[in-house]
Amino acid sequence: MTTDADITSQPIIDPSPRRAIPVGKSSDPIGTGVYLFEQYKHAPKGPVADLVAIGPLAVNIAVRAIIEANVRLARVGMYFSVVPTSKTAERRSVPYEESQVTALVLILQVMD
Repeated sequence: MTTDADITSQPIIDPSPRRAIPVGKSSDPIGTGVYLFEQYKHAPKGPVADLVAIGPLAVNIAVRAIIEANVRLARVGMYFSVVPTSKTAERRSVPYEESQVTALVLILQVMD
């Protein structure tokens, strides 16, 4: 029999993880926006991806990419709503094993 302590000590695992799309400070916002449009214009509605950015410049690029994608999606009657959040992510270099990153959750919705 499991106790409450056993249940709360286990990590929560998302049964349907969203795709994480990294955005850097040198990314092209228009190219990223076009990519988002092409990838998700026929996707099922709901949460579809996380734009992951480290630092304010990368977040700025991610927001501009979402604006570009929304301009294109509006032509087909859809749009991305965004929920900003932060999460812990692993980094490639050894001294920085984990860091806080900004994740912009993209939720595909139909225009009314």
